[in-house]
This record gives sequence, structure tokens and C-alpha cells, in this order.
Amino acid sequence: MNSLTVAGLRNKYKFPSSSPVDWLDFIKDLWKMVLQPLCSYCVGGALVIEQQRRRGTLVRRCSAHGFPTVRVLASALMFQNSRLPRQEAATFAEAIIWYNDHGRFAQAWQVMEEAFKWEPQPEPV
Repeated sequence: MNSLTVAGLRNKYKFPSSSPVDWLDFIKDLWKMVLQPLCSYCVGGALVIEQQRRRGTLVRRCSAHGFPTVRVLASALMFQNSRLPRQEAATFAEAIIWYNDHGRFAQAWQVMEEAFKWEPQPEPV
């Protein structure tokens, strides 16, 4: 187990931070230390659980039936990146869940980082 405390992690990443990479790294470290005991390894669940914990609404737990759903994870991604449209968020959520369910956690984290950094592309002229 990581010897850092949650407060130590917040100091390490200098929260509040607007950097999506800082936020992602924070969730990864927090997952190893605090969140993983709540369920088996779940990349999307780490984001959802941390957002709920920060709002004081931690009510969902992981289940054998799949946590989070595409809809729940897409909402969490849109909360994290307000520029992310619903359809794009759902596409990212589906990919994160697929990679996670197939044990490809590094790719799931990579897709989450892409969702955090997603920006609309300018219309072609």
C-alpha cells in the first residue's frame, strides 16, 4: 500500500489543479491507496467513485453486473471535461469499459486521458 495519505496526494498534485494529467495521476494514485478496497480494479469506477467522494455522495459500489455503466461513466467524463459532447463521452466510456473488462488497464487509462483532454475540432473551411 502507498504510504502517502490523501492529503499528501493532494499536496503532491497541488490541488485544485486544472491540469487533466494531474487529475488523472491523482485518481490513479488514490485508486491504489484508497479506492481499490471498494471493488476490483475498475478504471471507470475510480473516476466515478472519486467524483462521488468529493461531492459527499458516495453511494455506488462496484458490482459483478458491471460498474459503472456507459451512461454513468460518460456523465463522469462530461463532468470532468465540460467541452465533451454526450456522444463522444459515450464512445470514450465504451472504450474504457471494454479495455478494463479485458484487463488492458493501461489502455483504459490512456482513453480516459484522451477524454479529459478532448477539445472540439474547428469546422473545415
